Amino acid sequence: MRVAVCDDEKAWVKAIEEHLIRFSEEQRIDIDTETFYSGEQLVGHYKSGGDPFDVLILDIELEGLSGIETAMSIRGQDESVNIFFMTSHRKYVYDCFKPMPVNFWVKPVGYETLRDDLAEVAERLKSGRSELVIKNGSGYIKIEYRSINFLTSSAKKIIFHTEDGDFETYGAMKSVIEKIGPHGFSSPHKSYCVNLDKVRSINGNDLIMKNGDVIPVSKSRKQRFKKDFLEYVSGERYDIYGD
Repeated sequence: MRVAVCDDEKAWVKAIEEHLIRFSEEQRIDIDTETFYSGEQLVGHYKSGGDPFDVLILDIELEGLSGIETAMSIRGQDESVNIFFMTSHRKYVYDCFKPMPVNFWVKPVGYETLRDDLAEVAERLKSGRSELVIKNGSGYIKIEYRSINFLTSSAKKIIFHTEDGDFETYGAMKSVIEKIGPHGFSSPHKSYCVNLDKVRSINGNDLIMKNGDVIPVSKSRKQRFKKDFLEYVSGERYDIYGD
């Protein structure tokens, strides 16, 4: 999780950094924190093509560009960033809603407040990730979920069959399914897991994939898989006809 902390008072920046370190350790979430001491610095980071952040923690009462002005400028470039405002004065609470923040924190910000709000953001980010990383040989490789057609397993070897080729790793299929299931995957057979977006049709005990591959459907998983498939296509706004 990439987090930007922006406050023109170094003591408040340090306090938030300490909260983030504690949160990272307790939740076992990697957090990359960058600090800024003015709205101009943070806006400049975005304008110069710097890597975007998942979370902005902004003081409202900044010198120069206010926190709200800073957030409005960044929101024009990054609609998905999660924004938290800090202030010592509750009177700003109504002004801060223009850039659609996640929450409004009154200083001093307690650890429990930050922990509870960031835990929700972290969970949303986890389910919304577009890539996964697998160990491949002696290194690691990033794979986009949308490029995966299906996975196969044999013994402890798992093969990711993707549009860019096949990639091997080792592990249990069950644990992989638990991680990638929320991204539109389901298991029609104990040795297979498929990207539901890549399924062309269900034909008896076979799945016909869009690339022409045929995947078996086991009797024990058939009803569950059909349910997953119909829920997926309904959520993707496909029109479904017939009984």
